[in-house]
Amino acid sequence: MHSYQSPPSSYRLRPGSSKDNLNIFILLSYDYYKILIIINVLICVPFFSRPDNTPYYSIVIPVLVVTIISPVLTWLERDKLCEQSWVVEYENRIVGCALVKKYAQYSELLRLHVHASHRKKGVGSCLVRTVIREIPKPIYLVSAPKALYFYTKLGFFPIPRHRLPRRLSDKSCFGFFILGYISTGN
Repeated sequence: MHSYQSPPSSYRLRPGSSKDNLNIFILLSYDYYKILIIINVLICVPFFSRPDNTPYYSIVIPVLVVTIISPVLTWLERDKLCEQSWVVEYENRIVGCALVKKYAQYSELLRLHVHASHRKKGVGSCLVRTVIREIPKPIYLVSAPKALYFYTKLGFFPIPRHRLPRRLSDKSCFGFFILGYISTGN
């Protein structure tokens, strides 16, 4: 029996399974689609309001195609992306997930996502602490600037590029923040 970090009351933490893939995809896509709809409106509406909109289809159509194709490709590649996951449920609905991939010498927290209406309630911290407890170290992640404080208060810290695995070192060249959690235990 695994010892998981206990989630806030009325939430349930459990390991993810292949049966959760669709619900995880929906959770991850929820915010993504809101952002893409806003981008599409900002890009496309000015072009469609012009009487000579024919030349602008070369811009509008690729944006619309990427909006539709990108999540579909992510869904099709889901089994290659992550080997282990944890989900947090609230009223039998997945509201948070942590997706992890294990490599030979390290693990990577690929994605941590909590539905907007369930943030600031300890769900994300619960998921990260569970990953720290259950996954072989070192654990690396690519962080958005706004999430740096969240991860550092949970024990992650910036790793110099020369100490990163090659795959992550290449990402750090492009300005991504790479954090690591290194422990002598598990």
